[in-house]
Amino acid sequence: MIAKITGFILLSVTLGACSSKYTAYTSSLDRSLAYTERQLTKVQFYLDDDLRLFKEASDNKVVLDRGTIYVDSGREVDEVLIKEGTPGQVVDRLTGNRLAVSFDDDPNSYLLFGPSKKYGGKYVLLAKDWDREVGRLDYGGRPYRVSVSSNRTGLMVDLRKSSKVSKQSSAASGRRVN
Repeated sequence: MIAKITGFILLSVTLGACSSKYTAYTSSLDRSLAYTERQLTKVQFYLDDDLRLFKEASDNKVVLDRGTIYVDSGREVDEVLIKEGTPGQVVDRLTGNRLAVSFDDDPNSYLLFGPSKKYGGKYVLLAKDWDREVGRLDYGGRPYRVSVSSNRTGLMVDLRKSSKVSKQSSAASGRRVN
């Protein structure tokens, strides 16, 4: 029975350790790497959650026909969906350790990320302002909104640790007394 429990715990720990191949990009990782902006453009970043940008444009047409007022209220929604795991590239490093990251072919279509004390220094999505329902930001030079839950969406990197051990050995031939 104890062997089964030990095996289950070992299997759980092994599977848990392999569940994510990416590491959250944090302010401490940023400091330890000490990369220049040029070096950061060579790092592949990823989103840790889906991100949905949206904006609505209402087009109210008022038509007067034979004394009756007709209001045709159409709605157009422009949406940009960036899925979890989408690769992105730093296009600019701004003051305050903020990163402009593009997930699109257009380098002007970028989102801002910065370290959050609330989330342990994790680089999270930044908006111009947040209210109870939405955050407001620019993407591709156009204003968009995101849900307030997006303020936890962060950056990840593929961090692989390696350790090199240099070993130099020699065998002593021995020393005899004369």
